[in-house]
Amino acid sequence: MVAWMICLIIFLCLTIGGVYASSVGLTFLSIVLTVLGAIVFALGWDRYKDRRESGSLKGKLNYPQLPIDYKITINLKELFGNKKEKRLNNYVDENFKLTNLNPGKYSLEIQGEFLNTVVRNVEINKKTITDIGEIPLNFLYDNLFVKEKAPNIYISDLILNFNGYDWLGGQKESKYLLYKRKIGKEEWNEIRIPQLEGAVAVTKFIEINKQCLILGTSYRGAIITYDGGETWQQLVVPTDVWYVRDGFIMENGNWILVADDGPKYGDKNLILISQDDGRTWIKSRIEEKMVIKTIKQVTKERVVLGTSTNSKRESAAGIFYSDNGFNWIRASFNFNVNKPIKEITVITTISNGRILAGTTGGGTTEDFDNVCKLLLSEDNGESWAVLHEDKTWDNIQWIYESNDGLLFVWSYNKVYCSVDFGVTWDIFYDYKLYSKFHGELGKSFYISSQNEILKGDISKFNIKKYMTPKNEDTFS
Repeated sequence: MVAWMICLIIFLCLTIGGVYASSVGLTFLSIVLTVLGAIVFALGWDRYKDRRESGSLKGKLNYPQLPIDYKITINLKELFGNKKEKRLNNYVDENFKLTNLNPGKYSLEIQGEFLNTVVRNVEINKKTITDIGEIPLNFLYDNLFVKEKAPNIYISDLILNFNGYDWLGGQKESKYLLYKRKIGKEEWNEIRIPQLEGAVAVTKFIEINKQCLILGTSYRGAIITYDGGETWQQLVVPTDVWYVRDGFIMENGNWILVADDGPKYGDKNLILISQDDGRTWIKSRIEEKMVIKTIKQVTKERVVLGTSTNSKRESAAGIFYSDNGFNWIRASFNFNVNKPIKEITVITTISNGRILAGTTGGGTTEDFDNVCKLLLSEDNGESWAVLHEDKTWDNIQWIYESNDGLLFVWSYNKVYCSVDFGVTWDIFYDYKLYSKFHGELGKSFYISSQNEILKGDISKFNIKKYMTPKNEDTFS
């Protein structure tokens, strides 16, 4: 309408100019101005008719619920006739509208980085707004991870950049296998250590410092190196160690080792503590018949661990805390537990000072609470509440906070992400099942499943700004 009004004004000006030129005897100029006026009027009228006959297209984009700023391109191309195109570049809003379209058939194409391309055929009618409704945009999950070359073994643990090498441990056909590769290289080289002969599997790498590493096994206890892996020696402990589960060094200098001292899984779970750099060890049991599933240092002195309900139901799963590693206190649950929790699978501190823990459900076993829970502690692990009681989780396997402040929870076959310390959650990854999280190196993090190693790189994404929860935000 505006263009038509401009044409009309120009036409009137030219017409008046032509009349004036004629009145003063400038016949040729009068003819030129009159002709130009007629041309402008015709063009304007033709454009006005097209506008009156044109249609519009609108729709709503359903973006994946990820903490990513998407910028997409919407392209509408006429299939017949003049094959005109309309394009919206770097578009981010949910609702879009394309106007002044000639009636006819078009191809609508929506493209964006890390998104599946959407192509639809649409028909535009005269004087009509065509509403194509909601268009779901699907995230290209394969772009999140790069599959790295790995040996064909069952991977138990992976340690990154110990003395210039990545180390990989596991088992195949009930025999231990151990590999390492130089940082930045693809090839894995198998290594054999005499002290490990007879081990069923390499179960855990426990890095003490850049030269000292404890390597835990199944059926052969643990070995230790003080020189970056050049030489190894058996770790001497006051009991037979059948299976090494976990371990770390506390900020007060104590070394912690979680192990089984019986051949049956979880029969005699215990904690070993060394106060002299691993040369001598002291037993520290929490409760008999306890299976320790996860352990985490949450402050300089405080250690918190999670357990599972043992096979004979002699001890219910719970969370325990200690300020020295020797004396343990069962934490309180500030929620109703009608049936025992099957197991506490993971405990993680986050940067706002709170602690999160995850549980698994009982599955088809009616003796356990079948509701998986994400638990929250605000007092260094002494008491716990359920975070988001109305949210349905699958078995929670790991919780991780990236360097960028993004909080991830892997819940069976989905990875959830939060940018506000867990106040709200969106699905970040919903494609395949991966079982183990192995830590972060720079902008990359590593996970594995069976004989696969996958490297994720969140720096590829334009992550939305990390926001601290407001005072009115609640963890409920």
